[in-house]
Parts: sequence; C-alpha cells; structure tokens
Amino acid sequence: MSLLEPVELHSFKTEHYSVVMAASSNGKGLSKTYRGCLRPGDPVESDTLPIETPDLSTPIPILSFDEANDWLNGGHAFLVDVREKIQVLNLGRIKFSVRIPVYKILQSFALGDKDFFYKFCAHKPGYHDQIVVYCQSGLVAPAGAAKLRKMGYFEVGILAGGYKNWIANGGDIVPCPERNFHFSGFY
Repeated sequence: MSLLEPVELHSFKTEHYSVVMAASSNGKGLSKTYRGCLRPGDPVESDTLPIETPDLSTPIPILSFDEANDWLNGGHAFLVDVREKIQVLNLGRIKFSVRIPVYKILQSFALGDKDFFYKFCAHKPGYHDQIVVYCQSGLVAPAGAAKLRKMGYFEVGILAGGYKNWIANGGDIVPCPERNFHFSGFY
C-alpha cells in the first residue's frame, strides 16, 4: 500500500468520522482523487480509498416506476427513503428500503461499512452500485440524490412521483408500524 502525498486535501467531520478527499499528483497535474472515511489518526492509504469522481454536470436520472423496478430487480440497487419518520410511521415504506432523512445523508454515508451495517442493518452500497432515492411525492429526493452524487456515488436515480407513485403502481410496501423497526433499516 502506498501512502498519498496530497496536493489538495478537503475534509469535513461527522459525529464520529472525518471524510477526507485528497488528490495526488503525478507531476503532470492531478491524477487521482481519493475519498474515504477515517477516524482521527488513521493513515490515508491509496489502496483503500480510490474512486473516480462522477461527472456532476450530468443530470441525475428521474426513474419511472418500471425503470426503478428494473434497477431494483437487477440485484445491486440500494433504495433510500429520505422522508421524515412521521411519514413512514403513518404511511409505510417501500419494501427493502432504508430510511435516511435527507439531512442525515452525508453523515450516514460517511460511516464505514461495518458502522453503516450496524446502524441500518444493510450493506453500504459501493460507489458504482445503483441507488434509488425517493421521498413522498418527488420534491425532496433530488436534494438527497445530489448529496450522494457529490459524495462520489455514480449510479444515483430519483423515483419519479416518490412513494405516492410507487403505491399507485402497486409496488411492494411494508405497512408501518412494524414490530422490528430497529432491525429494518429504520433511522
């Protein structure tokens, strides 16, 4: 493993982690961008943190019910519910979704894999995994999707019409309250 000699270093802190974004130079300008979650004192190692940076100028796709189902049935999609807890308690949620409020996306996705799993009982998606973000009607989800894209996630999509559209098309839901919120990715 090689340690980085950062040319640029940007970071922000969450409750337990610092998110570090560093760019290294090969003498011809910036060559690689690295992002990752570090605890204070952890070394920045290039083998554990490399990813490319997604093109932020590309619009985030708005997925119809059928397109979102295709992503989810592909087996590698991760479904993020950015609604408030009261909405989920009153109306239910899409089956297999993980509720992470839009204002907690940065700190939640900055967690390491083990801590993410412990908190949400779901494996943290990789930077190239497909992520479908939804809210109640499609107005809040774009903010959550934009945060994920800026954090380095490439395949982010927004469910058109949100939860209302999902129900109108007969999608699978979990009515709430369910007995085991803690063990179902409920934040």
